[in-house]
Amino acid sequence: MDNNVNEKQRNEQNNVKNARAAVDIAAGSGVPVVSTIGKAAQVADTLTFGKATEAMGKHLTKSVTLGLPTSKKTQKQIQDVSNTLAESGVTDAITGAIGAKRALGGNKTSLASPKRANSMIPNHMQGLPAKDDLDSPKKEEQNPQSAPDEEKNNKESSQETNSKGSSDPIQGFAKKTLLNIIKKNPIVFLIIGGFGIFVLGLIFLFAIVAAAAADDNGSGGGSSGGGNSSTSFGSTKTTESCPQLQDKTLSETLAENNSSIDQFNSDLQAAINAAGLKTREAVVVAALGITSDLCDNYHIRLPYLWGGGHSGKITLASGNWGAKLANPQYNNSGLAYPYDGLDCSGFVSWAIYNAGYDFPLTTSEDFPAYGQTYNMASSNFVAKPGDLIHHEGHIIMIVGVDEAAQKYTIAEAAGLKDGMRTTTMDFKGGGRSDNEIIDMSSYYERGVK
Repeated sequence: MDNNVNEKQRNEQNNVKNARAAVDIAAGSGVPVVSTIGKAAQVADTLTFGKATEAMGKHLTKSVTLGLPTSKKTQKQIQDVSNTLAESGVTDAITGAIGAKRALGGNKTSLASPKRANSMIPNHMQGLPAKDDLDSPKKEEQNPQSAPDEEKNNKESSQETNSKGSSDPIQGFAKKTLLNIIKKNPIVFLIIGGFGIFVLGLIFLFAIVAAAAADDNGSGGGSSGGGNSSTSFGSTKTTESCPQLQDKTLSETLAENNSSIDQFNSDLQAAINAAGLKTREAVVVAALGITSDLCDNYHIRLPYLWGGGHSGKITLASGNWGAKLANPQYNNSGLAYPYDGLDCSGFVSWAIYNAGYDFPLTTSEDFPAYGQTYNMASSNFVAKPGDLIHHEGHIIMIVGVDEAAQKYTIAEAAGLKDGMRTTTMDFKGGGRSDNEIIDMSSYYERGVK
């Protein structure tokens, strides 16, 4: 956990440094509109004693693509570039170049043109629940499941000198390092190119307003109702890096991150609505909302509770998930489940219900009746996101399909050890001969009530 906290702090510090450099570049660009924006941002940052750039750094850490529709892989590439720029000395060299140009009467800094390069796609582990993590209070016995789980240096570029004979800092060390970074990370163009600088300037001004508003709202001390930070949805990252939420509720965790359960649920409902109520897309958004998205935004996994989700339909996320129960739930084998959450059928039922379907509370053994089944080991049927995977005592939702790799991304309430997670499974069922796909097309298309 400490490593992840430190990584977040590192990203914020580097993004703050790069945001300040971007504003300085904009202010000294000589382009009328960009220069005006940069100078205004500098004044605002001075008046707020640096809080504006701090807010910008935090904003960029949560959304380094500035809200543009990009994959998590691309967002990580951009964050890696931001860290490299700040930690390699390039940002300091650019800032020094700007200071030198001001002293010498110059006003423009030119940046190198980027070159394209390839990037790697990471692979993930896969796995299934353990024996004792039986979802249905009616179904107990099942088999245990095992989990299978730089490049050449760039040529030195020639240096230029300014009109007074002084060496330009950006043309030496910074330019060489910059070219290497660009060659390895072509997406850097979005950050250091002219368009990137302009967009950063605009977003930075927006962050100033947001920081001022947040400062006004928080000036009276701590808030018991949580903050107003939004949650971004759409992640399909696997959750093995995120610890389970235990002895702390989801509401408390969100409040610590300047959000609230009401804000989270409002954002989740908006994401579901945008996907289209009573569609398989909305079902997937709901399922990812309390698995991958919680991991991606808040670095947590919700716990598994045997029988969780069967006492009544739950609308959106429960702020009590993660709380330690006064009376733990015990399965028929006597295994205790001490934290509030959902079991596997409770999780899948929750996702379908919150996507707009009046889906009943049901156990894992009832799901095959809702669609057409195909044995994964013997069939070549390829499922779609929103379809389900079933074997005796367990139900899983497919939230992503990679036909090239012959893998599904799956979301499930996996059990006491793994909690509610996303992971991967190969098209043939992860080694289980009894895994079957449930094609839910007919149910989703009918919109059964």
